[in-house]
Amino acid sequence: MLDSGGERSGKSLSEAAREYEEARAVKRKYDQVAVVTGEEGEHNVLQINCKLFAFDKATSTWLERGIGTLRLNDKEECNGTQSRVVMRTTGSLRVVLNTKVSSPSRVILSSWDWANLLSE
Repeated sequence: MLDSGGERSGKSLSEAAREYEEARAVKRKYDQVAVVTGEEGEHNVLQINCKLFAFDKATSTWLERGIGTLRLNDKEECNGTQSRVVMRTTGSLRVVLNTKVSSPSRVILSSWDWANLLSE
């Protein structure tokens, strides 16, 4: 086999191919990263898997926003407890719902598997 200078080297074709692949391979070192979700100081009260829909007034239809984990979190503060509902999609963990639950908010159970969260 000829090397880059046009001279014969003592390497076999498979050895040269392996060296070439090793030289071209991208070697990345990944550091462990702490995942910060923004829910660190909160206490998880409820966690369920569900599907989120949003009502489109223009077409009068329900549009699916995602399938994932819905969490009800409480956070103790100096002026009392604050609650919020957070939903992240399964897999990508994209936030599709993040809202505070205030006293005028109410939940209507339409059936055993369907609930509406209304905020005024």
